[in-house]
Amino acid sequence: MLAAEWIKKIESVYQNKAYDGTPSKPIITKIGRELIKPIDEEFGVGIDYNSPDYVMREVLKHNVWQFSVAKNHNDNARLNNLLLRPDGSLRPWSEFKREALFVVGESNRYLKTEYDTIVAGAQMSRLWMEIQRDKHIFPYVQLIVVQDDHTSEICSPLHNLIFEVDDPVLAFYFPPNHFNCRTGAKKLRYGKPSDNFTLPKIPEAFQNNVGVTGKIFTDKNKYIENTPNDVLKDADELSRRFEKYQRLKDDSNYYDVEFGDNSGLKATHKEHTFNSDTGKYEKEARDILFNEGNEIIMLSEKAPEGVKTPDGLLNEKVADIKTVLGNKGTIGKNSIIDKIKQGNSQGCEIVILQFPKESVHLFEKVDLEEDFKSSKKLLMSRNKEIKIKEVWVILDKEIKKFSY
Repeated sequence: MLAAEWIKKIESVYQNKAYDGTPSKPIITKIGRELIKPIDEEFGVGIDYNSPDYVMREVLKHNVWQFSVAKNHNDNARLNNLLLRPDGSLRPWSEFKREALFVVGESNRYLKTEYDTIVAGAQMSRLWMEIQRDKHIFPYVQLIVVQDDHTSEICSPLHNLIFEVDDPVLAFYFPPNHFNCRTGAKKLRYGKPSDNFTLPKIPEAFQNNVGVTGKIFTDKNKYIENTPNDVLKDADELSRRFEKYQRLKDDSNYYDVEFGDNSGLKATHKEHTFNSDTGKYEKEARDILFNEGNEIIMLSEKAPEGVKTPDGLLNEKVADIKTVLGNKGTIGKNSIIDKIKQGNSQGCEIVILQFPKESVHLFEKVDLEEDFKSSKKLLMSRNKEIKIKEVWVILDKEIKKFSY
């Protein structure tokens, strides 16, 4: 798993002689999608939006995306530390690659344990929701520890202990209590709370009730604890996008819904129309943006006659794709200005100027700075609110971004 992605990352770290602090989206996306599967399997994917099960499912998945980002950040930091030998000299490529593959292999071997921890966490969070829901009928909880040669010293003292549902102990001693934990719990209608027992020392990262906090991996998890907050914030966007992807997949109004290896998201509304002449270029631009890790949603263009709606949303901002083809190898003096004006009238925050392969050469004749000034002057002279914030230019498959 991930062999090609990791080789590419290892080569990048060595070529740049540093890790720049940016996590590897293809690796995070592949790991994250695999690790959230047990959560979807436990809670289901067809549950009502905003129901308690839905909310808990998404909270847990956000936590797993956060863990995936943190794990990758720590792995990349370890690769960075391998660049130099203990004496401060640069390792040759062959030596660095050998050491790096060992680090990556070690990290990948832990994925099974981490996956199993997510399975247990999802199951126990669901059980805790049931315990809270039914506590007026089943007011007690009994911890059940699997008793065999593999029983952990951590969990062994907890076997058969009975607590009232709202006993504060269960905020810290509710499974999973460690990696590879097999302890469970069951609801009791009748019981007597245990006394004269000694609570074991649980690893700080597991002193947690997943059903209460929504965290399978707490802030004390070594990966999360060692990851800067600004890097962890990447999980917010990954979680939001994947939730949106799953909702769009279930929405019959959308088709061609994909979540890419680079965390890009694309979807097209069935009422979005592709022009018979330039539609192929619009699709091409959509896919280029998607493959570069952007979120591009092509919306319905159903509107009153004469009203030109924008194409959709690019990273949650209103956007429209304007294809620049020229005429017989030339581009009109006001061509770019007109496209910007039209984008502004459509309420766009981003205008995308697409120069397909056959018209890339026309960009050499464009003075964007001058066109920006002229279009702004024209809009202000007509008392038009300037809504555009950015202009993106696609040159064949290369994307350039400009502030407007």
